[in-house]
Amino acid sequence: MTAPRPERRAAPEVRPYVITGGRTRAEGDDVRLDTLVQADGSAHPALTSEQRAVLAGLAGTYLTVAEVAARIDVPLGVARILVADLVRAGAVRVHDPAVPGLDAAAATDQEQRYLILDVLESVYDGISAL
Repeated sequence: MTAPRPERRAAPEVRPYVITGGRTRAEGDDVRLDTLVQADGSAHPALTSEQRAVLAGLAGTYLTVAEVAARIDVPLGVARILVADLVRAGAVRVHDPAVPGLDAAAATDQEQRYLILDVLESVYDGISAL
């Protein structure tokens, strides 16, 4: 007897490169995955459906860019570009989490590796707690 197969997700309606206009990097703003994002609460009529989905997911709360990606079911790179576009449009505010004792601009590669490991460990701990 074979084990039941996990359900497969349906293919996305739109390919990620269409959502970002073929861009692989955000223009001007370097938005990190652990950056906190908050909607500004005002109306912005000239947004794409994906950008409106980001704002709907942010209603009344802060989310990291990684959480935004999970909520609207897009790859992390796409979420970074969407959030950066929303920042430029003035639709969201971003707050970089402070790392005590570490100046991100002056951090060495080794310090950045430790920071990434700390973030991954906290994500793992959060998932394990579920």
